[in-house]
Amino acid sequence: MQKMVGDKGNFDIIIVGAGPSGCAAAIWAAKNNLKVLLIEGSAFPRYKPGETLHPGIAVLLSNLEVFDDVKAAAKIRHRGFWVRNGRSLMYSPYGEDHRGKWEGFQIMRKDLDCVLLNRVRLLNVEILQPFKALRAICTSKRIIGIETTNGSYYSKYIIDASGSSRWLSRQMSLDSFKLSRPMRANFGYKKGCLGGSFDEPVFQYLSDGWLWSARVDESLYQWTRLSIAPSYSERSLVINELAELPDFGIIRSADVTWNHINDCAGSGYFLTGDSCLKFDPSVSKGVLRAIYSGILASDTIFKILKRTISSEEGEYWYRSWIKSWCEYDCKLLHEQYTNNGLNISPL
Repeated sequence: MQKMVGDKGNFDIIIVGAGPSGCAAAIWAAKNNLKVLLIEGSAFPRYKPGETLHPGIAVLLSNLEVFDDVKAAAKIRHRGFWVRNGRSLMYSPYGEDHRGKWEGFQIMRKDLDCVLLNRVRLLNVEILQPFKALRAICTSKRIIGIETTNGSYYSKYIIDASGSSRWLSRQMSLDSFKLSRPMRANFGYKKGCLGGSFDEPVFQYLSDGWLWSARVDESLYQWTRLSIAPSYSERSLVINELAELPDFGIIRSADVTWNHINDCAGSGYFLTGDSCLKFDPSVSKGVLRAIYSGILASDTIFKILKRTISSEEGEYWYRSWIKSWCEYDCKLLHEQYTNNGLNISPL
C-alpha cells in the first residue's frame, strides 16, 4: 500500500486511474511543473492482456522519457502482422523509413504499467494506491475535487483516466453514444511454440468476428477472440493452430462495444482514453490513443492555467479533437468490417 498525503487543497490536477492514459497525463503535467495527485484503486500488478503496441507510439514514449524502459521490457518486437481471411494469408508490414523497418512492441500489461508508474514516481507525483475515488465534489458551476477512501482532495482540474469503468461519467450522468452493435471479447493465453507465421501477430477474420494472436514470450501466446452479439458461440474461442496448445491461466471476457462521450471536457474536468472513447481492439491504437489523449488533456490544462488559452477554448478544442479521432476510426473500422462481410451497425 502506498500512501503519500500532501496538501489536500492545493493540487493543479487530480487524475483518477494509473493506467497508460493516467500515467501519461501525470508525467506530462509534472514535466510542466504542475502539482499532481494520481489516484489508483487497484494494487499492481493487475491482470490485463499483453499489449501489442504500434510503432507510432515510439514518439510518445520518447516524449514521456520511457522509450528505453519500454524497449527493454518488450521481449518481442515485430515488423508487421499476418491477416487471414478464409484460405488467403497476407502479410501487412508496418513500413519503413531511412532508419530502417518499423517495429512494434509486444509487452505484458503489468510490465507497461510498471514502467509508466515508475516514471511518475521519479517526478515526485503524489500517489494514492490502492485508494478509490468515491464522489466528485462540485459547486454550482464546476468540479473542484474528489472524495476518496483516504479523505477529500481539491484541485483546479480532474482527469478521469479510469478506463471502461468511466468513474466521472457515471458521477455526472454524461450521455454515452453507442457506435456499434454489442461486441464482446474473450482473451487468454496458450503455452507452447508454433513458429512460422505465428512468430508475428496473426489477425484472422471469422464468420461472426475475428481472432487475434501474438507471441508475447518465447513459448507464450496471447489471444483475443471478438464476437458480434448475438451470434457469439462458446464452442469456437480459438479455432486455428493455437487450439492445439494448452491454456495458460484463465480465460477472461470484456465488453468492447464502440461508444463515445461527447462531453469529454467541461468545467473542471477532462476524460481520456477509454473513459471518453472506446473501440474494439482491432483498431490497434487503444494504448496509443490512451497515452496521446492523456498528454493532450494535461497539456491543455497547463495552457489554461498559464492563461495562454481560455478554459472555454481549451475544452472546446479537446472535445473537437476527440470527436475527429472518433469519426476517423469509426469510418475506417466500419469499412474493414463491411469489406469482410460483418455487419456491426448499431441495433
